[in-house]
Amino acid sequence: MPEQLSLKQLYQYTFATNERIAKEESGLSLDEEPDKFTAFYHRDRGGVEKPVLVQDVNEIIEESQWSPLLDEGFVRVAHLLEDSNSIPVGEREDGKIFELSYGSDGPVVGDRVQIQERQE
Repeated sequence: MPEQLSLKQLYQYTFATNERIAKEESGLSLDEEPDKFTAFYHRDRGGVEKPVLVQDVNEIIEESQWSPLLDEGFVRVAHLLEDSNSIPVGEREDGKIFELSYGSDGPVVGDRVQIQERQE
């Protein structure tokens, strides 16, 4: 089983994801499957592993919409693209990663997730 990746490790995949999105938007044909920059994730409560593309890995700063999560030990946030859905995830100092959402009262921490590199 592949090891869990941190969001910091996933940063290297963002360039390939953005390149793929640019090709798609310009109408160029894409490979059948994304290659090694594809990760997969699954929720701790079970469910199917979903292939995702990794985009926008950022440190959480005071001025960001996610800044209230700093008080809960979160250090970075990323967006995972599952088909056309963007799934924000946040990583705490202890390396645990959780799905995030943004509600009317601010950021909401959801299920814990595991993110791993897809093995071809």
